[in-house]
Amino acid sequence: MDNIKQGVDLAAEISKQLITLSTAILALTITFAKPFSRTATPRQRYLLIASWCTYLLVILFALWHLSALAGNLLNSAATSLALESARTPAKLQIGAFGIATLLFVCFAISVSRSSLARPASVGPSEAKTAANEPETPNSVITAG
Repeated sequence: MDNIKQGVDLAAEISKQLITLSTAILALTITFAKPFSRTATPRQRYLLIASWCTYLLVILFALWHLSALAGNLLNSAATSLALESARTPAKLQIGAFGIATLLFVCFAISVSRSSLARPASVGPSEAKTAANEPETPNSVITAG
């Protein structure tokens, strides 16, 4: 019975850590999303929003897992068979965290590639006006 309680404590700790990580990633990325959203492509926005939604799912699955663990601990006759109800949310939260992290990494790679493709000294609005202006030769020498 002591081994079961230690296993439940460890599983609960993992869920708490996933809640903390997911919440921190959501808070930081939402806070600093404005600079990226100005120049983001629709695909990049989709990746970012999909990662946010998946991190929210991680939090919900972790809460489900913690409540299943608590329900099993309240049952005084909890055995390893009774902990089956906590397996599904545990697998879902870990899988969702991996998917959310993968989506966010894909977003970060996409943004970094697109920012490398753009010249650093020319912003998006400057590039539009520069493209519309006629090219004037700077090396024209006039004889006087």
